[in-house]
Amino acid sequence: MNHHGAPWNKLIAVAIDKDRGSQVALKWAVDNLLAMGHTVILIHVKVTASASNDGSGMTELDLQLKELFLPYRIFCTRKGIQCHVVVLEDADVAKAISEYISRASIEVLILGAAAKVGLLRSIFKIKDDIPENVVKRVPNFCTVYSISKSGKVSFAQSAVRVAPYIHPLRHQFMPANNVKSNSVTSSMIDPQEKKTIEELNNMSVLLAQRESEIAVLQAQLQQASQGTSTGPGAIEDLQAENAQLKTEIAVLQAQSQQASQGTSTGPGAMEELQAENAQLKSEMADFKKHVDDLIQQMLTDQRAAMKRL
Repeated sequence: MNHHGAPWNKLIAVAIDKDRGSQVALKWAVDNLLAMGHTVILIHVKVTASASNDGSGMTELDLQLKELFLPYRIFCTRKGIQCHVVVLEDADVAKAISEYISRASIEVLILGAAAKVGLLRSIFKIKDDIPENVVKRVPNFCTVYSISKSGKVSFAQSAVRVAPYIHPLRHQFMPANNVKSNSVTSSMIDPQEKKTIEELNNMSVLLAQRESEIAVLQAQLQQASQGTSTGPGAIEDLQAENAQLKTEIAVLQAQSQQASQGTSTGPGAMEELQAENAQLKSEMADFKKHVDDLIQQMLTDQRAAMKRL
């Protein structure tokens, strides 16, 4: 994390849209520029016929924004990153982003690029892979990274001077006519979303604990196979622990499946849980085979010993 050595006092923003390139851009930012406890600003531009807004349709807008931002919130929470959401309304996306960066003194901007279609081509309506309209308008105190869908930097433009302000968003969002910051952000966080995120995190912790318990149990079995733990009930105790762990893991898998039906999957959120479940399932199958083989070997040894008597 923080491979590029971005200092903690820099404001880092990621442009967010429905395209997968935004997910890749956020993941790259977390892996390369952010550290646990750091804050990232998620900027989304709602394209309108004009920059004005009469406040109508806010209910529908709130629902759309919740659906759009929930995966990113889950991803940031799992990585220990705090996120602030900024929603801009403008007919010109590049103009809205660059003007907000100037007002808020954003020092690093990450954009998701697409090889053929996506955020950079559909929004900015350009033929090149690099969002030239944004790059040309961004103030020269802001470093810009364009991230390809493969997760690599396809373009970078470094800042040539320091920002005129010192991270004002550490305290509050700067007011602007076309910015819906505090009101939209607070309305997007409801108890059900918080509960879903907490459940996902708790299940990840429990799965990690079960993996550790399986490792201990396997070590005990290894000792038993070497003759260091062959007391009258040793195998039975190990089998009982094995059965209990299998039951607990089955419950966790069911809870994970239930959670996946009630929320959007973020960039790697449910995928990571599903991968952990699959890995545990595979480990448990190998573990069961190991137990069965060990029991068979011990029974064979006992029968051989009885014959010698």
